[in-house]
Amino acid sequence: MENWFNNAQDYDELRTIRQQHFYSLVADPIILNQYHDYLMQKVVSIAMQRVDFTSPSPSSFAFFVMGSAGRKEQGPWSDQDHGMVYIESTHSSLYFEQLAEEITEGLQISGYEKCDGNVMATNPKWCKPLIEWKEQLKSWVDMNDWESVRNLLTFMDARVIMGNAPFIQEMKELIWKEIDVHPALLQRMIENTKYRRKPLNLLGQLILERYGQFASHFQLKEHVLIPYVNAIRLLSIAEKIQATSTTDRVIEICSQTPYAEEMQEFIIAYQELEQIRFQYYAENLPATYEESHYIQPASLTKEQTAKLKEIIKKGKKLHTFIHQTILHTARKRKT
Repeated sequence: MENWFNNAQDYDELRTIRQQHFYSLVADPIILNQYHDYLMQKVVSIAMQRVDFTSPSPSSFAFFVMGSAGRKEQGPWSDQDHGMVYIESTHSSLYFEQLAEEITEGLQISGYEKCDGNVMATNPKWCKPLIEWKEQLKSWVDMNDWESVRNLLTFMDARVIMGNAPFIQEMKELIWKEIDVHPALLQRMIENTKYRRKPLNLLGQLILERYGQFASHFQLKEHVLIPYVNAIRLLSIAEKIQATSTTDRVIEICSQTPYAEEMQEFIIAYQELEQIRFQYYAENLPATYEESHYIQPASLTKEQTAKLKEIIKKGKKLHTFIHQTILHTARKRKT
């Protein structure tokens, strides 16, 4: 399959190509996410050409994505979660500030909504020289408050789209070293990702939205997908797993840790969840990013609904298993 974006000259053209083709890829999430990467790489390339500077980038840099893009788990729509790291040099800060603005604008025009939480390279928190990034990561560990821990968790999904990939690896290695020194941080990470809303009522039925645009819909992302993503991310951090996608993390956990047998039922549950999710996308074609977070249970078969409830219950079991495992790991590190 040819790269549709190779000859695109501007962001509007990229958006048109995306609208024409991305729904045809929904049946294969691996290919779909490859094409998200191609599109974002093209946006960065066009942005670099547009930034008014006398020469190419003044220093080595990496533009990285986080969230579902970092995990290679985007649906047909996605918002922006990204950052930038670079080697400080003459004019580098000004250049990369301008580049961040251009990339963010280009991504928005191309169909990626801006992040509500401002996790974007236009935020100075997420665009810094490498030395300042390391200082910030250490400060997040030392502060150990809810926002700092959330920032660390967000960063651990970082994956380089363009530029110097070893920068991100170096920064993650620093976090793992800090966790070795401060194993209590793992406990704070657990507290940061606990279940918040119950997806099933006392009768075991799906709890649906009651009001607004998505009344009678079920919030699949918040209730089911994110709990699996969070739990598996936590264990991958505790075990120093390099992968960023949930599927790849599970594969490495099973091959590099003693938890292969315990993880089997959760692997299957997550795969079934992704099958339900992308099959629903293919049949219902969500028109917006927000719409892609919800499913209409009336559109599911009885078998799919039953399977979804089973997946939810296994998700709670997964959290219990991983929390106990991580607490055990933290205690061992203290000794």
